[in-house]
Amino acid sequence: MCNKVGGEPGECFDVNGDSNSEETRRWHAMSAPYRRELQARDLFEAAGLEYFLPMRYILVTLPGGKKKRELRPAVPSLIFVKGTRKELQTLKDQKGIVQYLCRPEGERNVPIIVPDVQMNAFRKAIENSLNNFIYFRPGELNLSLGKRVRIIGGALNGCEGTFMKVKGARSRRLVIMLEGLGAVAAEVSPDFIELI
Repeated sequence: MCNKVGGEPGECFDVNGDSNSEETRRWHAMSAPYRRELQARDLFEAAGLEYFLPMRYILVTLPGGKKKRELRPAVPSLIFVKGTRKELQTLKDQKGIVQYLCRPEGERNVPIIVPDVQMNAFRKAIENSLNNFIYFRPGELNLSLGKRVRIIGGALNGCEGTFMKVKGARSRRLVIMLEGLGAVAAEVSPDFIELI
C-alpha cells in the first residue's frame, strides 16, 4: 500500500520490480501518521539511513498560560529518506509506521522519488531560512508568474528556482518546487540572483 499525494491509500506497484533501482540509494517521499513523524525519523536513524524531516519552531501555550518555543515538523506527515527500495520496503513491512507517497502513472501509483539536486535545494532553503520559510501544497502556486533564477552566493548558492511574490510574504522569494509534493519559499537577497 502507498498513500497518494491527496492522502488516499492506494495499491502501489511492485517495489521489487525494477532491479536497477533496487540497489541505487534515492530520496523517497514518505508519509508517517500524524504526530508520528519523529518515530519515523528515529526508525530511519536507527537503520543508518539519511533522512530529512522539515522542522520549524512554533510557540506553544502550556497549561497555566506560559508560552514556550518547540521544534515541530513543519509539514505534517512528510518525511524524506534516502535509501534503496529494498531497504525501505523492509523497514516499511517490519514497522508499519511509514508509507510511500505516490503519484499516479497510467493505471498504477508509483512512489515519488526526488532527484538529489532538487532535494539539496529544498533542504538548503529550509535549513538556511531561520524558521522564515513558507511551505505550499501542490497547486497553490502559479510558478509561471515568476522568473527562473539561480542563486550565486550566500547560503543558497547554486540553488535554482522561481523568484516571485508569494502569499504571506512582503517581499518576493525564491520558490523551490518538488514535483507533486509542494514547494518551499525562502528569503534571498536580490544581490545573489541571476536570471536563467
